[in-house]
Amino acid sequence: MAENNDGYISVSEAKAMGIAQTYLVLAEEEGQFKKIAKGLYIKRGFDPDPYYVIHYKYKKAVFSLLSAAYLHGLCLKPKETYMFLPRNYMSKGIKDVSSFHVGDKEYSVGLSLQVTPQGKLVSTYDIERTFIDLVRYRNRFQIDIRQICKVFFQKNYRKDVLFEYAKTFSCIKEIELLFDLFSVSR
Repeated sequence: MAENNDGYISVSEAKAMGIAQTYLVLAEEEGQFKKIAKGLYIKRGFDPDPYYVIHYKYKKAVFSLLSAAYLHGLCLKPKETYMFLPRNYMSKGIKDVSSFHVGDKEYSVGLSLQVTPQGKLVSTYDIERTFIDLVRYRNRFQIDIRQICKVFFQKNYRKDVLFEYAKTFSCIKEIELLFDLFSVSR
C-alpha cells in the first residue's frame, strides 16, 4: 500500500487494512519505514514531501503567499514556507514555517486544494486569492510583483472571482492599476 501511495502509510490506513500499529513500529525499528509525523510513516527509499507533511500535521493550516504562489506555478520555491491559520488555532509546535493567525474572512475566502510537485493534495488558496494576497502584502514580504504579474496574466484564472476578491479585501484600485500596467483587458 505504501508504494502505491508515494511511500506513505498512516496508522489509520494500516488499521483499516487490519494491520496493527505495532507492525508499523516494528517496521520502523527494522529500518523499513520512518516515522515523519504522529501517525504517518514513509517507506525507506521515498523522499517525504515537506508540504504534505505540514498539511498532514496541521489540518487547518493553509499554504499562502509565496508558498501558494509556488504551488500554483507563479514563482520559484520560496526560502520560507508561509501559512495562514485560524485566529484561535494553536501553532506552538509548527517549526520552520512563517505562520500568521488571521480572522475568519481572511482565512476562509478562496480555500482550495493544490497538488504539490510530488503529487500530493494540500490546502492552499485558489490562484485568484493567492494573487490578491501577493498584491496586498507585496511590500511586507518583498515580493517581485512585476514578475508575478507576468506569469499570472498568462495563467488560466477567473476574472470575475479575482475582482470579487479585490472588492472583499479592498484592493480593487491596485488590481485595476495592474491590469492597466500590463495591458490586460478587464
